[in-house]
Amino acid sequence: MKKHVWYVLVSCILPLLGACAIQSNTQATASLTDTYWRVTQVGGQAVDHGDFTREPHLVLHSDQSRVSGTTGCNNLLGQFDQQGPQLDFSKLGSTRMMCTQSVMKVESAMLQALGDTDNYDIQGNQLTFYNAQHQPVAQFQAIAMD
Repeated sequence: MKKHVWYVLVSCILPLLGACAIQSNTQATASLTDTYWRVTQVGGQAVDHGDFTREPHLVLHSDQSRVSGTTGCNNLLGQFDQQGPQLDFSKLGSTRMMCTQSVMKVESAMLQALGDTDNYDIQGNQLTFYNAQHQPVAQFQAIAMD
């Protein structure tokens, strides 16, 4: 009888564990819009988030095709147009606070990257902006928004 109970328990639990393992290895692809995208690399340089009082990030809002975020120093806003993998930013503006030289360097590179962006690609929770020559100009990581 004990063997029978053990067999029933094992046969019920193993499929559940297998489903959990499959689910944890499957990574959903983040959406371009309505996702908090933390800047991880810009202008070919990794971004060290310890240098900033405000985390450099973007959110591309699906309503009205607006983009907002921060450059690590200043607030950023503007418009975007997305057609398939093509992506174009326009009417970009930012506040004009002065920050440390290293933070301003990232801000300048970030604004340049947005101006150079022609297309994008998302792999899991990683977003890459490319220029017209398909060279990466900025990379981001999706962060869950509460």
